Amino acid sequence: MRRLLLTAALALTAAALFAQAAQAAPAVSATCNPAPATCRGWYVEPVAIQWDWLPTTASVLAGCVDRDIDFDTNGHVEFCEVSDGQSTIVQIPMHVDMTAPLLTGASAARPPDASGWYRTPVGVNFAGSDATSGLLGCTRTTYVGPDSGTARVTGVCRDIAGNESAVSTFNLKYDGTPPSIATATPNRRPDHGSWYTRPVGFAVAASDRVSGLAGCDPLAYGGRASAAATVTAVCRDFAGNTGAREFTFPYDDEKPALGKVRIRPGDRVVRLDWSAAEASDVRIARLPGRNGEERTVLHDGAGTTLVDRRVRNGRKYEYRFSAVDPAGNEAARSVFTVPGPRLLSPEPRARLTRPPVLRWTPVRDAEYYNVQLFRGDRKVLSAWPTRARLRLRRVWQYLGERERLVPGRYRWLVWPGEGPRELNVYGTKIGARTFVIARST
Repeated sequence: MRRLLLTAALALTAAALFAQAAQAAPAVSATCNPAPATCRGWYVEPVAIQWDWLPTTASVLAGCVDRDIDFDTNGHVEFCEVSDGQSTIVQIPMHVDMTAPLLTGASAARPPDASGWYRTPVGVNFAGSDATSGLLGCTRTTYVGPDSGTARVTGVCRDIAGNESAVSTFNLKYDGTPPSIATATPNRRPDHGSWYTRPVGFAVAASDRVSGLAGCDPLAYGGRASAAATVTAVCRDFAGNTGAREFTFPYDDEKPALGKVRIRPGDRVVRLDWSAAEASDVRIARLPGRNGEERTVLHDGAGTTLVDRRVRNGRKYEYRFSAVDPAGNEAARSVFTVPGPRLLSPEPRARLTRPPVLRWTPVRDAEYYNVQLFRGDRKVLSAWPTRARLRLRRVWQYLGERERLVPGRYRWLVWPGEGPRELNVYGTKIGARTFVIARST
């Protein structure tokens, strides 16, 4: 019984001590308005602090003043100390920043490209400071256009409390567009029709609506002939942009190609063939001319063949060619010949391994021809073809004997026959040549 009474007494004593201790250490708290109510964090406007404690009967020892914090501070301490047998003190550091950061300036990330102008995207960085909460950051941006001589980039700075500075402006000059090239005009008239046949310069007309035209490169052409010769005008503006534009025009400073001229004189006739693909006109004049003229134009225009039948055998003639292209360039050449019948093939002293075809120019009014063939000093053939050719054989009959075209040197002669063959009337000998039959290998 005594032990139970002792235990109960001890329990009452402990409860009394606990109650006394709890009563001596009141609970103290603070509430802020606006949020956060915990008073932890930054405020960008005046903040009201209100103190509360339990038990409400506790005595205030110091502080515990409800009031507004309406000034900038980074850690000003508000406190409250109360006692209910024992004291409790709570301290609250206040963070109030009602002042916007100071934006101190802005700068481009690199120097201008040319003459104070930017022509490619450029970074712009703003800078500032903040005395209370500290600077969180400032605008960093890149300007990419539009083109303007008074381009404006805006930026702000923010502090840690969340205040934002007034907007600031950074001015720059930006032109990312090359000049516009309108025309390239030759500095003189064409040389022939619409064609230029000598080097020519050009005047370039261009403009630039933003930074202005700085200039254009000198422009001239004296290059390859072409109906669409190309020149490239190049101009620059003050921002350093380069513009280019091609222009075409007809240019030809080359003489037309007058191809190989083949001349084939015959009996009271001259035949000419030529090629001149690049020429628009070919003129051929003959000296001496017709009817006692010093010169006569026989051909003027297109074509590649001329037959002149008003010539005299044995007289020397000059044929002057003049080929003109569309640009007016001229190529000239002269050929000379003496008309009259002549042997054509084989060539003089030709070396052959098979029987040749003997050819000569036809003779006007000839009814037939007499062809004589000699091997050494002995005649081995006499024939009377009606055409201006004779094909030799390897074996033939002459004066009742069998003849063969054996290796050796041969001479052949041709006369034109006049009138019926039985009259044996011959004109002037057309010619004589030799050829060699070589041993075949």
